[in-house]
Amino acid sequence: MIIYYYGNGKGKTTAALGTMLRAAGHGWHCLLIQAIKGDWPTGEAKLLRGGRIPGVSIISAGLGFVGIMGDKRKRTKHRAAGRKALDTAREAINSRRWQLIVLDEFADLPELGEGLYDELVAVLQSGKTHIIITGHRFRRRIAQRADTVTRMEKKKHPFDCGIMAEKGIDY
Repeated sequence: MIIYYYGNGKGKTTAALGTMLRAAGHGWHCLLIQAIKGDWPTGEAKLLRGGRIPGVSIISAGLGFVGIMGDKRKRTKHRAAGRKALDTAREAINSRRWQLIVLDEFADLPELGEGLYDELVAVLQSGKTHIIITGHRFRRRIAQRADTVTRMEKKKHPFDCGIMAEKGIDY
């Protein structure tokens, strides 16, 4: 089963992590791969890197937010990290080790460059495991492949008023 959470509203990663937590509670082996956040000090990364939830692992494959939050890296570096994240996802899916893989922010990878969208669609078709994919933009081919598609629509967000993300709520 493929679940796709997208939109400019808050809650995509949170919903994916909630499902992952539920699956882990049933003894599933779960993997979270974050394509963009990188070493951003998220609560989920701290918890999952600590090995406190049996059977659940995390891989931070990105270099951090692209073009915001003080990012000065060249887009080519982000693109290369995106390709590596896709390779990591493909390997994880094909390994059959995981019953659920969360591809956090993967639907945003096509923004980094040509060809990444086709590679992403191919990754989604490459294996037989449950996948949750998140991202901001609607991607038609991902939605067509997905069994569940949910749009998170922003009505109001503190960031729009200059209020930065809050630890424990937003990361």
